Amino acid sequence: MSRRARESESESEAEAEAPLRLDEPLAEEGLQDIDFDFDDPQERHAPSILGLLRKHPLADVAPRPALAALADLLAGDPRSVGTVVGSGGGDDLIGFVAAVDLAAYDAGAHAGVDAARACLGALAAGGGGAGPPPAGSARAP
Repeated sequence: MSRRARESESESEAEAEAPLRLDEPLAEEGLQDIDFDFDDPQERHAPSILGLLRKHPLADVAPRPALAALADLLAGDPRSVGTVVGSGGGDDLIGFVAAVDLAAYDAGAHAGVDAARACLGALAAGGGGAGPPPAGSARAP
């Protein structure tokens, strides 16, 4: 083996043994650092939550006013819990998760709860569109 080949091999071994440091930037092209912001849902997030709901299978079975009422419920009801995920510190969201105890509300007490019940009923009955896609499959356009 030539001297140059031995030097190249030893450099490769040294690089492979070097510990990974999380505080150093990655040298790969095309990678970007993204900071995600996690926050409690607030009323100012309602338009972004509505936008995300429109991309969900609920949009196939719920009229726009029902989705808007549901977004208002998820963003502003103190009895619901959840987290919104954004990037860049603005009000635009890239995701959210929320839980609402529908049993805690009487019929007609909140338009968002009534919309959620109607949408869930329609999805369970398989009406109003294609319904949710099976787990692991893509939704058809």
